[in-house]
Amino acid sequence: MSTDRKHIDGRIGIEGVGHAALGYEREKGSHPTLGDVNDIVRLHGGKRFKKAVAVCVDEAQNIRPESKASDLANTLHTQSTLPILLVCAGLSNTRDRLLDIGISRPASRHVIPLKALSRAETLSAARQALEVIVNTGVRAGDAALNSLAERIAVAADRWPRHLTCYLQGACEALLEQPTPRLDDLDQEKVIEKGSVLRDAYYKDRCSTSNLPAEIINGLYERLSDSRPLTKAGCASLLKAAVDSFEGEEKVFLQERFVSSDELLAQSLKAGIVTINEDECCEIPIPSMAGYVRARVAQAETPGHLESDAH
Repeated sequence: MSTDRKHIDGRIGIEGVGHAALGYEREKGSHPTLGDVNDIVRLHGGKRFKKAVAVCVDEAQNIRPESKASDLANTLHTQSTLPILLVCAGLSNTRDRLLDIGISRPASRHVIPLKALSRAETLSAARQALEVIVNTGVRAGDAALNSLAERIAVAADRWPRHLTCYLQGACEALLEQPTPRLDDLDQEKVIEKGSVLRDAYYKDRCSTSNLPAEIINGLYERLSDSRPLTKAGCASLLKAAVDSFEGEEKVFLQERFVSSDELLAQSLKAGIVTINEDECCEIPIPSMAGYVRARVAQAETPGHLESDAH
């Protein structure tokens, strides 16, 4: 595969396992190849491959069957030449998607659903990330670092992706300073920048679901009840909501989703819902219900009608 620019990076983790990442700067749709992974293994272990390398696949629930990504995942899973540990991270239907693409041995005890962090974990992660930023040469006192870590941990609402949004907001605010200093940073500006990125993340999830905000909001209102909602119940609720629409929008949704199972599968893929240990549906991403509720309220305001399904 040809690329305009290829970047290979990696680090050695605990127990001698190398954690590797591939980055590409070219047109959308590029995928790493086995040869690229081979380059990383050589980087860590030399020709004799002395160290195992963990290859991480993020958002694994989005891998499509018979795609380049699924071909590579299968090759890494089945080949015996390279010392590879394949790590697939994703939302609740990741195991089903791995089965769909032909990876037939993901043991249930090895499948860990992505969940919200604890408050302590969120604060610890925020503080560690800020310490990494400080180690690049940013000036900071302990009081400023701890204060910003607290603000980011609260705003992130225990969701890992939210942490990156607010940390990116901090980096953007630091870059606007003549001399980057955490002590002089406007923390309100950091939270504002991070919130814009978090809302963009929510919007992307809603868009990926191909469902209007009204349907997602109705589902979230039901999931906020104390009564559990099974997978079948969730699928039926989504189908009934689609059928309640009228005109062109109803036709559009019915053509896109021919069954209730497809509605549930797409909602799981988009991260609109997830499946808990009791095989019931729940809202996986904290604060997303509030975002969807606000979208519906905005759409009901004259001049602000908007649908995520188109």
